[in-house]
Amino acid sequence: QGNIFDVFSGRQLQKDAMGRTNILLFGTSEDDPGHDGSELTDSMMVISLDQGKKNAVMFSIPRDLWVDYGQACLAGYQGKINAIYECAKEGGNEAAGANKLKDVVGNVFGMDIQYYAKVNYTALRDAVNAVGGITVTIDSDNPDGIMDPNFDWQCGATRAQRIAKCPPNGHMVEYENGPAQLDGDHALALARARDATGGGYGLTGGNFSREQYQQKIIVALKDKAVSAGTLANPVAVSALIDSLGNNIKTNFATGEVKTLIDLTKDIKQDSIRSISLVKGDTSLVTTGSYSGQSIVRPVAGLTDYSQIQSFLQSQLSGVTSSTEEATIEVLNATDRSGVASTKQSELASEGIIVTSIGDAPTTREYALKWFDLTGGSKTQTAKKLADVLGQASSGSSLPSGVQSTADFVIIIGEGQ
Repeated sequence: QGNIFDVFSGRQLQKDAMGRTNILLFGTSEDDPGHDGSELTDSMMVISLDQGKKNAVMFSIPRDLWVDYGQACLAGYQGKINAIYECAKEGGNEAAGANKLKDVVGNVFGMDIQYYAKVNYTALRDAVNAVGGITVTIDSDNPDGIMDPNFDWQCGATRAQRIAKCPPNGHMVEYENGPAQLDGDHALALARARDATGGGYGLTGGNFSREQYQQKIIVALKDKAVSAGTLANPVAVSALIDSLGNNIKTNFATGEVKTLIDLTKDIKQDSIRSISLVKGDTSLVTTGSYSGQSIVRPVAGLTDYSQIQSFLQSQLSGVTSSTEEATIEVLNATDRSGVASTKQSELASEGIIVTSIGDAPTTREYALKWFDLTGGSKTQTAKKLADVLGQASSGSSLPSGVQSTADFVIIIGEGQ
């Protein structure tokens, strides 16, 4: 959008109320005509940049997240979020599809998203090859690393051909834990890997595992581009943009590209934070079945995104208790219903993510007490709870009759 020579001039990027620039990055396989569902956005993430503090936060959007479309689509008025772009671009209007997806993502996650960038397979391959390949760290919980046999066809038709082209075992995606050197084709395969049909290992999270490696690829690509000097050379940048051609669609104006490039150079790797909506006991989304489909939905309810929004706001504002991965439970020790869930919502607005709620024996001895069961090992969360609740911990052991496996337990009683 603009003249290519505008890349030499800078224009300030748009910001939200917190001073952050938010970008929706999503991928399709429209350049792969043999691929079913080529207009589905199976890869989506939001990258939030702070131009002043020079930091970035990234999170992936589950492709099967159930949302309201806000318009009639082939799937109806509700469905998986990955179908929105295809629905709204009816008639070939790519900008309409991208803007609709951007708006829905913003509404669901409670964010003002100013920009989008749509990429396809060719864009990822070309970008990785343009910087001479990238290094991605494999960190599977499987001691053997990861393997997905679904892309072995790229190595050859026979086993001998596959082993010759993809040593040592003929797999396109097979890596031990540790640094892995990837060219464009291997980066693309890793970005798609999730071992959906079985036979592999180390990608136990399925789509969630794939999202984590997609984020790693983005960071690795950024780091290699900076270290290779590509982003420091406007001519090289122009050549890279030109080589990608129609494989990237974005609403960035050309005059904003130089600002984006300069910001990318200034943000160091240790200032890029990747956050997940799925993390053990603190997961904010879960899988399930609805309307005859396998979907992802918020733990709070089918279309209740309030906890997710509070969590993201706390992460982006820097006010959070989740950095220690603490588990927090709120127990209702009153005769009234909904007390624990109300407190859960109140704490979420303060950046405290309550991982579970429940009931406890009714007590009229106090209105609220909280307990630190970590032995003092999670000091940041304890301090945050003390500040928000306005009182110190009541101890390291729970009252008689109360049980919990959480790190911190908040009990709400009938007392005044």
